[in-house]
Amino acid sequence: MRETSRIVCLVMSLVLLSIAAAQADVDYPQEILTIVEQYPGSSAKMTARDNEDISVILAVRNVSDPKIIFDFYKKVLLPKGWAVDSEMNAAMLSAMHLVKGKAVLAVGIMSSKDEQGEGSMVTLTLTPDAELAKEFAKLPDTPKMVETKAQEPAKENAPVVESPEPEVPKAIEEKVAEQPAEKSEYTDNKDGSVTHQRSGLIWQKADDGALRTWHEGKDYCGELDLAGRTDWSLPEKKQLLTLLKDGGLPGEFSGQTGLYWTSDTKSLASIIAWTVDFGGKKTALEKNKAQKFFVRCVSGGK
Repeated sequence: MRETSRIVCLVMSLVLLSIAAAQADVDYPQEILTIVEQYPGSSAKMTARDNEDISVILAVRNVSDPKIIFDFYKKVLLPKGWAVDSEMNAAMLSAMHLVKGKAVLAVGIMSSKDEQGEGSMVTLTLTPDAELAKEFAKLPDTPKMVETKAQEPAKENAPVVESPEPEVPKAIEEKVAEQPAEKSEYTDNKDGSVTHQRSGLIWQKADDGALRTWHEGKDYCGELDLAGRTDWSLPEKKQLLTLLKDGGLPGEFSGQTGLYWTSDTKSLASIIAWTVDFGGKKTALEKNKAQKFFVRCVSGGK
């Protein structure tokens, strides 16, 4: 089951790689250059940035054997402290993940052929850790990987006027204080599961605290036997986001502070999937499937 789901996701990458093959050359990302030089004789066809992740697609001429390309990255990166976390070869696309601490470099390879002969399309996706992010901040002309909001320029000599806090009539304050607590939409089933009454979804009450890759998370939920049920799965992003009501887990649940995997995969990049942050950001983030995060399984639904 694990290999089947991986191959399906890899096939989805063919669309992106075939589009990139026709693109004009672009600059190799400086961030990736800090850890590994551009593959010899290749040309960069497309780059992208999603949250912390930096990606580049390379066209490599006259090399169609994935092993040769994988060996190049191993030769360069293993002496620098990187390690091979996983490697697989499928009929259409091969993939390898290298890790160093919490940083991940994913290498995907698809054989290609055009009027100039055989070759390969190589996609590199770097998910940096805190140390690499600090190094990237020092690079010239490289935007820092944080979200910012545009601010309107201040008008010269304009007086600063503070708006007074509106007064709340005492009668209204007392009425608000008398309102009963809102009834929870969740029911603790006392068997390790919690039911959401409106949607009918049945949730794992407490995760086991283990960190897993996306594929390991899917397998874990698929094999879970809890509360007399065996039809557990990774939740969709929209389902898991409902647990963030009021900025955190409802009182019927217990869990970790951090990222949790969802079943949603980024449509054109097989190595990227969505997570939901139950830590400081309280939002959904795209992450490399080789990274390890928490898992909370779901079942049922109306």
